[in-house]
Amino acid sequence: FVLRWEIENVNSINPGIVESSVLKAGGFEWKASLRPSDQDNDRFDFVLRCEKNKWRGWRCKANVEFVIYNAGVGGKFSKNALVTFDVDNSCKDFIFSYWSTLKNPNCSCVINNKITMEFSIGIVSADVGFEIMPIDLSSFCSPIEQNNVALITGDKKLRVSKDYLAVHSPVFAAMFFGDFAENGKKEVEIKDVVYEEFLDLLQLIFQV
Repeated sequence: FVLRWEIENVNSINPGIVESSVLKAGGFEWKASLRPSDQDNDRFDFVLRCEKNKWRGWRCKANVEFVIYNAGVGGKFSKNALVTFDVDNSCKDFIFSYWSTLKNPNCSCVINNKITMEFSIGIVSADVGFEIMPIDLSSFCSPIEQNNVALITGDKKLRVSKDYLAVHSPVFAAMFFGDFAENGKKEVEIKDVVYEEFLDLLQLIFQV
């Protein structure tokens, strides 16, 4: 299948990320975007992202051919790659970097104030793994007997079972029952973590 995207009125685009509509195909959701490059201020990236239900393990291997039409010799640039997209963020994106800026009058991919691109996607294999049901956050809010320690992240407090965490994580086992300052404490501060990402970790552990 092909995701074709035309960006109109390029000259009026503000700096930042511009996204296409979502294409649902092959059991996944596909979206293209145009964004400033993280590597260089003098270029921008065309990105293809594959998504699936965030509470389900998945992996999709696909042949991707990217074509962007331009006013130069040959009329187009292209890139081919075999990409493995997956849920754990190790790879969700196919990226094509373009060495120019949109405001550059010599940017050859802007034709009549419009950019046209196509992603031809051929799925080689797809895995949809176990389903992870969202946890009931209310279970982390009350000091019930099983929840015998409070983990503090920023201004959030999560009550959990240190015994259960220790069984499933050697890091928590060492923290709660090893020779560390956290051993025996009723409240433990978890530093340098993003609250939402920490919840995702708990999500996985408490689904085991």
